[in-house]
Amino acid sequence: MECNRKILIIGLSSIGDNLLISPAIRLIKDRCGNASIDIVVGPRAIAFVEGNPTFSKYYVWDKRTGILNLITNDWKHRVRILLLISGIH
Repeated sequence: MECNRKILIIGLSSIGDNLLISPAIRLIKDRCGNASIDIVVGPRAIAFVEGNPTFSKYYVWDKRTGILNLITNDWKHRVRILLLISGIH
């Protein structure tokens, strides 16, 4: 798969939940190694993304900012692939 553009992953709010989706993220990185992968996570998942070489950049959302505001205000580059990962409650 050729993915030479930006990929944005909307991750989950906690570190444990993001660890569970790591295999999917690793597969994306393996298949699209030349792509720039950014991720949006909640404040409890910062340790998951800090220093993680998989991601070009990470964004932390909170209830005041909201994910949509964060993306539209801070992430102005064209998204080729958007992956929304949601927990089942």
